[in-house]
Amino acid sequence: MLLLIIAIALLSIILILTILFALQYFGLFDTIIVSSGQSPYQYGGRSIVYRIDYGKYSDSSTLFTEICSIFPSEFRTKYSTFGIYIKRDQLNENDRKKLITAERYDSCEWIFMIGAIISNDDQDQDIIIKHPIIQSMLMEKGYRYAQLPEQVDHVVYVKFPYRGIMSVVIGSRRVYSAIDTYIQENRLSAYPKIEIYNGDDIYYILPLSKQDDFVKLISMKFAEQLQLSSSSLTESDNIEIVEEINEEEIVGEDSSSHESSGGERHSDSSYELVD
Repeated sequence: MLLLIIAIALLSIILILTILFALQYFGLFDTIIVSSGQSPYQYGGRSIVYRIDYGKYSDSSTLFTEICSIFPSEFRTKYSTFGIYIKRDQLNENDRKKLITAERYDSCEWIFMIGAIISNDDQDQDIIIKHPIIQSMLMEKGYRYAQLPEQVDHVVYVKFPYRGIMSVVIGSRRVYSAIDTYIQENRLSAYPKIEIYNGDDIYYILPLSKQDDFVKLISMKFAEQLQLSSSSLTESDNIEIVEEINEEEIVGEDSSSHESSGGERHSDSSYELVD
């Protein structure tokens, strides 16, 4: 009995140590150093592919998963993924009413642009644009191309290790708590939230100037995205109408054929949308 108790105690200690080691590895005990000054990541004017949505902060994880699934692992080592978050109230009233549906308005805390930075100092965005499979998947999922605003000289930032999804969870809680405290203590106005995932690092960046450049980018591109989606839906509705008309014609023809040929009927119709 004593040996069993000792074995259970040892296993419990090993389990606790394993959990602590894992949490340490993913950054739970890393020192959070909040700084202000020049951005540690040069994003100004970079080309991006993106999608925009809104909701709670955690809702953006769906788009992150999607963009990572589109880019093969060898591309993810060369190009950075990013997220830009603006609060609902940072949009002007007209944009809020225009871009956010009434049924989702109360649950909307953030409007977020999620995507990938596809041009670097030593990489050509044509590698992405001309890659047929990636291009096809980006178009299919509704991603669009744009450019980030020019570099901001003064930002609040934190560099945090990226070692897996747990680093994202831990970082979002620990880093933003430290940043909020820093901003309040120094009476700063720093927004929007920018997250850049680059190799083994996560950069949390909040501009101290030219914030409206990011707000205008997201509001303008979100309006374009909604307009495009609306146009696609209208086109889809037109296709359905054409299909219904064609089906009625086929039924009419088959009815005549049924009367003259003893009731045999075969319908093999297909519809192809050509961009």
